[in-house]
Amino acid sequence: MRTINAQLAPLALVNISGLGVKGIANVWKHNATSGRTLVDFFHLDADTWKTEYHLTSSAVNALGDQKSLEVNARALQQTLADRGITWLIRDDTDFPLLFMYGNNALLEQPTAALLNSRTSDVVVLGLGNATTRNGIDEYQANDIEGLPSNEVKGSALEITCLLTQQLAQRNFTLVTSLHQFGYVITAYKARKLNASLILVLDRGIVPVVAEIQRSGSLFPHFSFLLGKEKKSVTKRKEKGVLGGEAPYFDPSRYLLVSPFKPLEKGAKGNGAWRDRCVINLAQLSIAVHIRRGGNMEAALLEAHQRGKSIWVCRCPALEDEYGGNQTLIEAGCTPLTPDISALHLNALLVDAKKTTSLHESELARRQRLGQFFTPTNVADFMWDLLLHFAGGSLPDNVPRNGNSLRGTCAIDPTVGQGVFLWTAIKAQRLPVERLYGVDIDETLLTDWQVNFKNHPQVNLFLANGLIDNPWIGLQVNSFDVVIGNPPYGGEGLRALSALLLADKEASHIREQLSFLSDESEESPQPPALPSEEELAELRQLAKFLVQYYESWRLRNDTENFDMLPETSDDDDSPRLFRDALSGSTAQRAVKAVNELDARNFPPFFKGGQGGFRFEDARLTAEEKDAIRRLATFPIELLFVERFMQLCKPGGLIGIIVPDGVLANSQTQPIRNWLLLQGQVKAVVSLPRRVFTGVGANAKTSVLVMRKYTLEERAEVVNTGRMPMSMETALVWMASIDGDKFDDKEFNEHLKHVLNTIKEGNPMSHKISNPTASMVTTVSQPKLYDLRWSPDPWNPEFLKYVEQIKNYHNGYTTLGKLLKPNGFAFPDCVRKSKGELFGKDFKTCYYSVSGILETGFDLTAIQQCSDNAYERLSHTQLHKNDILIARSGAGSVGKVSIVNFDPGQSCTGDLFVLRIQGYNPEALFVFLKSNHAQKQFSMQIHGTTGMVKLNTKDIKKTLVPLFPNSLQMEIRKHFKVISKLHFEALEHKRKEDYREFKRIIRIAESKLENLKRRVELTVAKDSDILLEE
Repeated sequence: MRTINAQLAPLALVNISGLGVKGIANVWKHNATSGRTLVDFFHLDADTWKTEYHLTSSAVNALGDQKSLEVNARALQQTLADRGITWLIRDDTDFPLLFMYGNNALLEQPTAALLNSRTSDVVVLGLGNATTRNGIDEYQANDIEGLPSNEVKGSALEITCLLTQQLAQRNFTLVTSLHQFGYVITAYKARKLNASLILVLDRGIVPVVAEIQRSGSLFPHFSFLLGKEKKSVTKRKEKGVLGGEAPYFDPSRYLLVSPFKPLEKGAKGNGAWRDRCVINLAQLSIAVHIRRGGNMEAALLEAHQRGKSIWVCRCPALEDEYGGNQTLIEAGCTPLTPDISALHLNALLVDAKKTTSLHESELARRQRLGQFFTPTNVADFMWDLLLHFAGGSLPDNVPRNGNSLRGTCAIDPTVGQGVFLWTAIKAQRLPVERLYGVDIDETLLTDWQVNFKNHPQVNLFLANGLIDNPWIGLQVNSFDVVIGNPPYGGEGLRALSALLLADKEASHIREQLSFLSDESEESPQPPALPSEEELAELRQLAKFLVQYYESWRLRNDTENFDMLPETSDDDDSPRLFRDALSGSTAQRAVKAVNELDARNFPPFFKGGQGGFRFEDARLTAEEKDAIRRLATFPIELLFVERFMQLCKPGGLIGIIVPDGVLANSQTQPIRNWLLLQGQVKAVVSLPRRVFTGVGANAKTSVLVMRKYTLEERAEVVNTGRMPMSMETALVWMASIDGDKFDDKEFNEHLKHVLNTIKEGNPMSHKISNPTASMVTTVSQPKLYDLRWSPDPWNPEFLKYVEQIKNYHNGYTTLGKLLKPNGFAFPDCVRKSKGELFGKDFKTCYYSVSGILETGFDLTAIQQCSDNAYERLSHTQLHKNDILIARSGAGSVGKVSIVNFDPGQSCTGDLFVLRIQGYNPEALFVFLKSNHAQKQFSMQIHGTTGMVKLNTKDIKKTLVPLFPNSLQMEIRKHFKVISKLHFEALEHKRKEDYREFKRIIRIAESKLENLKRRVELTVAKDSDILLEE
């Protein structure tokens, strides 16, 4: 027996009749197991070929004529050489031998493949019914009448195009094919982007290359690669092939690959092996739309088990038809959220280091992002509230798309670590597959993998929750329950200011960004110019916020309310790919991709409304103004609107908000706007301690609302007012005060509030510490133009206001007691302006740190530089001025009086009130009483940990008009207290702290007694200072 040349052995093997791709792979696998070479294989006897290799009789007969095998191998070798085709022996027993034409080096580049199932080689494209909400196409899963059920849906096509673009932009070589619609879409889109392609054939490579070199039309699938015009070329007569490479096939960017016999023209069953080869060659395979139980699903599962990187698009829009995506995810493949911004894709590609523990650096990062994750007891409490307002349980089935039904679905658009979803699963409030969560923070991926390891059916997506994404179901009016704790404070939307930096006309960056500074903070440095990719993402965000959000437009004008744009039933968008339903696979793919690109894919935006486009480097004045407003707009307000957007008509919303949303006068227009969107069911104020463990010191509340039904909404649109049914609707107001009780006591207070609301009687429950837990009701119309924070509605607080209003001598406001120009707004010394503190300076600087209970601590006064005084001279103090601390937890609302000579001075973060027509000492004592302090506590607001009072509210503080005789009597008693105060300060100057503390305690006791007498005088409506 002749010895076959080792170089010819692979070609001899592929020439064996009856030995296909699977048989060749089996030979290689058995050789690897037995330690034989391919040459050794040819020297075996017929029995071994049959028993060990399980070859057919025809294959064994062919192996017996090895002379013919060698002759045929040499002929094949020459044919391949003439066509420029090479072959590669790989250390891979699945596809050990590949035949290639083009740039072989592409196999060494980063490679990725996009996989779509199909039930036949020719797969048609159909779209479901498309409705439009201001340019956003919402694709549904309904088939177009008359089309086969094996169609590739519009969403799958969009995602395939999007991922092709995103991978190409990241320098991936795309591994695809030319014989199935999904593959052709990838190939054509990649060609338009000038990306490199590895094209896996489902037949032998020789006839395909021959068609390329002859520019023939046997395979119309190649028309988009070859160009529209066929080139005339000169043939070499003796060989009948081209005299050189055709100019329209770029061998540097393309590589044709075939695992099949080189001369084979195709065979039934080759498609499955082609798909496996595509997955085999790609370092990364992304499953876009996979049919459950099909060959593609089996190939991906097998590849995953071998350790290949398999990512799976988690896309509810596609799962109704095929469902294989979920099967792959449950098997352990990596979920991927398809998204225009490529947020999840980028996170997976960089494989960022993640941790489930909250290190200090991680805590700082979450504070920067405004993330404060919710304790489970608060999450449980919110679910219990929602269940109560839903009638005790969430319905199993709710209407969707006509007569079809599905279970109630809930979403947390800022899911974080997933506490709201986890508590829903634990208490079996909803089935896992009906729970959705979205977050923009890629570091949470590890948390999700750990927290939901046993619940892969939960729908978690890495995406921007503020932006619609119909592929994952993130659309308006889509969820029965929207629950969560959105970010607040932090960076917010300041990143949008980078669009100003990118403006070609931006010549004074610091001036342009001056609007980002805050009165109480140092001005930020201008951000660095981001990459083009980041700018594109910011433009997308800006365009969406401008087009589809109303809250940022609302100004502090309670006479005017803009409403959300109404959804139009008219579909003025072209039906995508309507003309692509006929012709060859390649022709339809070309039309489909070109139409997508013509719409600035994906079809979320039809261009800006009202002149907003954000597409050019040079921004219009209108666009610049919009960016400035958005960049400084509190992100928590956008999320309040987003929760309302996502909720179905009649659905429920449960959201944790900082108290600034409920109490800040600047957010009053938004609160009034919300009254036109839904019914306020409950507001529950939480202790500040709830989030201190995760780095937050903000006062927050739980807000529960029901979105108006379509009928109620129509009434609002027609009348511009709340529905008539809201006239008698009651809002539950509850407050849990105190930061010193432990978790057990806190849980008792939560239970108390919940039980009181369930029983419908604010007075039905008593608790050991009644001052720490308040529950009451107020009619919804009363919320109009007023604060929604519960404390102002506390009957205990309201009684003080009512006592002032009922005082027989009348009442006034602080604002009416001010002298002309008798009010100074607080500011502070700013190092960023070159202002300094120092003992050698002559200007006294009075700040909140110097306020004692009985007066000002003159031993704690600092001195500041002359330039600070020049800027702050409007706060120069005069004797008998009243000082009120503007901000700071534990400090806000503190009061002092300037009953001394202040000298040349200025103040830091103190309101300065100069009074006329009222004795300053008597007013000071009243402002220390509960009647005034309770009013201050109702006025406090703040969107972050910095709680504040504002000018407008301070001036509205009610003051009883005491008779002059009563004012003089209060003044007389305060003079005694003031004398003790200054006597104590003298001992402090002498560092006699023991005597200082003794005397100051006497003064504080006398002042406390005086305050109680003033409170009793108001309560009893007396003209004289009453004794307790």
